[in-house]
Amino acid sequence: MTNEILSGLFGVLIGGFIGHRLALGRDIRKEYNATVLPVRLSLMKAIEAMECNCAWSGFSQNDIDAVKNILNNTNRSRLDGLLSKYRGADNNAHKPDGIGGQEIIEHNIKPVVEAAKNIRKFLKPK
Repeated sequence: MTNEILSGLFGVLIGGFIGHRLALGRDIRKEYNATVLPVRLSLMKAIEAMECNCAWSGFSQNDIDAVKNILNNTNRSRLDGLLSKYRGADNNAHKPDGIGGQEIIEHNIKPVVEAAKNIRKFLKPK
């Protein structure tokens, strides 16, 4: 009789612990997705614009800071590396047009598209 009560109590405690861990994981996943999805959407729009040789706007630094805030150190450094590749390729894809604007260099767009796709792949929803 005592064995059955102890095993039942043990099962309830383990079940409660597992349920609590799963609920915490769900909340963390929802927060991650809510932060990452807008950045991912702006990247997808920028990639579409790049592929048709149109002017594009990437993502804001505020978006990137929000994403960095929820990443661990390893993923944060990976994202920094991807962003530096993107920024370098983006700088090579533009030249001044002489009146204060920027002109797109068409043959330098492919590296920017690849860098943006790598960032989009890295920021996949969970």
